[in-house]
Amino acid sequence: MKSLIQKLRQLKTPDGSKVEMDSSVSEFEEEPYYSLTSEVDSADSGLVLSARSSRDSNSLTNDDLKLIIHTLLNQEDVFWHKDNKNAGSEAIGYEAKRVYTQSFDSIVGITQKAFSGSKRKRGLKRLRSTVEESEVLCEILENIGDWDFDTISLGKHTNNPAFEVGNYVFNTLELPKKFNIDVSKLHGFLTLVEKSYVKENHYHNSLHAADVTASTVFLIQNGLERSGNFLEIDVFSLVVAALCHDIGHPGVNNSFLIATSDPLAFKYNDQSVLENMHANKAFRILEKQNCNILESLKSPDFQRFRKTAIAAILATDLQIHFNKISEFKNQLQQKASLEDDKFRILAVQICLKCADIGHGAKTLSLHKNWTAKIQKEFFNQGDLEKEKGVPVSPLFDRDSVVVSSSQVGFLKVLVKPLFEAWSDFVEQNDEEEDSNLAVKICNQNIEQNIEFWSEETLSGNFDLDDY
Repeated sequence: MKSLIQKLRQLKTPDGSKVEMDSSVSEFEEEPYYSLTSEVDSADSGLVLSARSSRDSNSLTNDDLKLIIHTLLNQEDVFWHKDNKNAGSEAIGYEAKRVYTQSFDSIVGITQKAFSGSKRKRGLKRLRSTVEESEVLCEILENIGDWDFDTISLGKHTNNPAFEVGNYVFNTLELPKKFNIDVSKLHGFLTLVEKSYVKENHYHNSLHAADVTASTVFLIQNGLERSGNFLEIDVFSLVVAALCHDIGHPGVNNSFLIATSDPLAFKYNDQSVLENMHANKAFRILEKQNCNILESLKSPDFQRFRKTAIAAILATDLQIHFNKISEFKNQLQQKASLEDDKFRILAVQICLKCADIGHGAKTLSLHKNWTAKIQKEFFNQGDLEKEKGVPVSPLFDRDSVVVSSSQVGFLKVLVKPLFEAWSDFVEQNDEEEDSNLAVKICNQNIEQNIEFWSEETLSGNFDLDDY
């Protein structure tokens, strides 16, 4: 295996010059191997191997794998250029491909090379053409920006959905270029965000974070960014808020934590317990040296970023759901503008709330999958409440809840009014009207989903075990 690495280091381009290594490759040499856990303080690295066994099985270091990735993505001509005089260069290329594909299960994230602009798209095509295993994943990620982005399918092709979606979104929106973000620190941030979600949760895990982030991109592009005074720093903060909005979620809600006198409830005085914890964890990660993607922000931008991200995350507490909708609608009636900072924050909050419970406005097949996930988590909490002798929360008792009826209520009471308010905002601010048409699809989906669950209440065919 080491002979391959030596060959790669000795390769020359068709004009005879030595192949240049990416600066991120040399930075990799000093990074130790980590085994990350869900605790925020458990790791402080950038892109890392997910299993120590990978090093033992193929004798490759992180630096070796990074060199292979970099060379395959950026030095294709070195292997197959018709004028290349390197002896055996084509054979080296095929050997590198083979080693790379065999190493996939050992690396956190498949599309970890950072791209920007046209180079990003070219790089992704090369990755698809050289690494067969990643082709489906890349095709799925390219649909980010569509409202019905299929995160369920994404979860079948990667164990690190928040990392993959986050990496793709950051580079599609060119955030590293706009905010001078170091690629290794971006990878460090995304890696630790991914690992800080509890994978055992049925619903509140990194797949949900990926889904909310993808939905947020749609809502930004079909609403906020066309409404004036929504700056790039606001896009940056909202994407980070979406990625981190449920980070460290324990799989139970605020009511459970308060009823059982959990230390988190004491820490945050029973007020938006989980949401405060999520925001706190997000900024604890961001302040880590190898995760600090904010280091280039000047103080005014940092303060705006922090204020926006925290406000967005805190607003996902459903206890303040109706107050936020009412406040938003009142401001719309007064023709409020994003030039008003208070209304800008409110619009950001409504945006993330739409993304957070947006599965109710997705196509029926996606909505049913997410319904099964959240209901399983609810029932698990109900079981815990019975064990601890505290009152079982409404809709959490598996022995009495009718899922279809609860979903009709969820859609009519929580989802529909929220998206109607968002539609009013888009219609009021989008002069071209195409964004309003895109958002109307959400409202149509909600009506179709309500119709389905209403009929399902009569038939009783929905089975959680089918999902």
